[in-house]
Amino acid sequence: MKVIHAPKDVGNQAKFADRLLKDNAFDLLHIHLKEGEMVSKHHAKEAILIIVRDGIVEFDTEGEKVSLTDEDILFFEPFEPHSLRAIEETDLLLIKRKE
Repeated sequence: MKVIHAPKDVGNQAKFADRLLKDNAFDLLHIHLKEGEMVSKHHAKEAILIIVRDGIVEFDTEGEKVSLTDEDILFFEPFEPHSLRAIEETDLLLIKRKE
């Protein structure tokens, strides 16, 4: 068993990202964005899950936009291009599955 600490309050740091766990099966990342911050269009080679812990974040996948809250989980297939923007200050976890 391993307890992983991922505080929601990262202070005034902009575009905070931290790898919390690297494993043979997956990577776990903690991402925190201030209101209005964006991550430009990109893709991952692996399938990913996005779990919003706090705030509202908008993902854009080839023109299709979806807003997520702490009640949502988003799944991306490998190589699916996307960008994101924090509608409110947002804290999320990203799980990247390794094949």
